[in-house]
Amino acid sequence: MNVTSQCVQTQSGTSLTAELAVQAGQWVLATVTTRSATAYPDGWTLVHESAALNSSSNSNQRMAMLCRKADADGTARCTVTQSSAARIYLNLIAFAGD
Repeated sequence: MNVTSQCVQTQSGTSLTAELAVQAGQWVLATVTTRSATAYPDGWTLVHESAALNSSSNSNQRMAMLCRKADADGTARCTVTQSSAARIYLNLIAFAGD
């Protein structure tokens, strides 16, 4: 199985972008953790979203998984935005194979 990944974070921001070189036919998964209301990019399918573990009642910390299939060789790009400046984690993982 061929797997590549890219992990990025910001300590305090309202948006974050990750990019990863992909090959046609690969699946690309994005795992996202944000701390306020979040918007996900067009073209990505939201697979699952839930409150983060140990999330207090005065925060809106969320964890989500998104996916898409690469149509062509190139760069997969995922930008998430949140309503308030706070920490964001974003991981992209591309894979193909048996």
